[in-house]
Amino acid sequence: MHIKKGLNVAIVGSMITFATFSAFPIHHASAEESLTTESTTRLSALEILEFELDQTFSKDVTTYTATVSNDTNSMSLLLDTEIVGTLVTVNGEEVTSKEQLSYSLNTGENIFTITLLNGSQVTTYTLTIFRALNENSNLSNLTLSSGTLNFSPSITSYSVAVENSISSITIKPETSVDTSTVNVEGTTVDPQKGHTIELPVGKTTVSFVVKAENGNQSTYTVTITRAAMVSNSIDTNTTDNTKTNTNQTTTTTSQPTMTNLVSTAQTSSGSTRSSSTVQGTSTSSTGAQTETPTTANLSALTVSSGTWNKAFDSDTYTYHIAVGTDVTSVTIAATTDESEAEVEIEGSTNTTVALPDQAKTAISVSVTNGDDRKTYVLVFDKEIEEVENTETSNTVETTEASVSSTTNSTVAQSNMSGDPRGQNKQAMQTSDQTSENSGSFWDWVKSLFNF
Repeated sequence: MHIKKGLNVAIVGSMITFATFSAFPIHHASAEESLTTESTTRLSALEILEFELDQTFSKDVTTYTATVSNDTNSMSLLLDTEIVGTLVTVNGEEVTSKEQLSYSLNTGENIFTITLLNGSQVTTYTLTIFRALNENSNLSNLTLSSGTLNFSPSITSYSVAVENSISSITIKPETSVDTSTVNVEGTTVDPQKGHTIELPVGKTTVSFVVKAENGNQSTYTVTITRAAMVSNSIDTNTTDNTKTNTNQTTTTTSQPTMTNLVSTAQTSSGSTRSSSTVQGTSTSSTGAQTETPTTANLSALTVSSGTWNKAFDSDTYTYHIAVGTDVTSVTIAATTDESEAEVEIEGSTNTTVALPDQAKTAISVSVTNGDDRKTYVLVFDKEIEEVENTETSNTVETTEASVSSTTNSTVAQSNMSGDPRGQNKQAMQTSDQTSENSGSFWDWVKSLFNF
């Protein structure tokens, strides 16, 4: 019985000992597995100040997204870690925890990779921000190398007039935002260089297509009208650009033909003088003869102040301009048809002239191109009571018409004479007499205006 009891005690003791020693390894393995699966490298906060994420932040969720409007071009990011000393990087760049971080946002997708490193433990969070594409397809400005237009982004159609001397033009369209592009007939326009086009006489239309980043489009249209070349030959009987005098003859023999032409001459005082000249020509059966157009013409003439009595015409040489009594000077701008032509104002290249305190002041604007010369006269009227000037104003145009009529009548009588030699002699005398009369007339006008 004692032996059996002893065996029982030994067996029970062995079982207790085995159970005691085997329990510690099992419990230790379970704790080690628990430490491995629960990492302490986590963010405790991820916050964007300007907008909210698409979902609430949780340290166990590592992927986040957000969608913002195109107006949002940057964000402020705030990160915090659970363990002090954890290394944090954003897109490979080390950052400091708990500090506000600023990042710009491009249109479209912006990806930020946030990595946490603590010893051998690494955790990665991904933040994706989608910024909407820009939808602005407007121009902010439209400038021309010649001519002017009043631009407004809401107005998409423009018309511009340029002089005949302008054979090409450069148009620079500026977009409201940098992400938009401008195309002309499928070609992208460099905003720095602009778009240059050749201008034939008449209308030329060019369309600019502005395309926004999101695909929106707007079209701006500019129509440029280039003026036609104007021939300014002068004839005493007509003001057409091209003048032809036709003298019908019934004979087939060559005869000297009298042609009444008007040429302009500049006197020492800057005034103009009209004279009749005799031109001997040989006529055909039709007797047609065409004058050579002058190249000393103005295509435009403007003054800085005053109201014109009529619109400028290159074939009209005298104008009256009403100005206020307080106007003491004006600036005159003259544009020539030919680029090589030269302009003198009162015999000088100065464009600003003084207006004395008198009722009428005559200013001459002379155009010279080689042997051709033409003079325009501007009479500036002030409301000053001067009897002499008032009477002169009423008689100037009548006197000019009288001189012109006398010249035409004299030459016509010469043409009716039966003696060709007598015709030439009489016409030449008429030319000299008319020149003297014209010069005297202008001196008389100048004396009446107190020049």
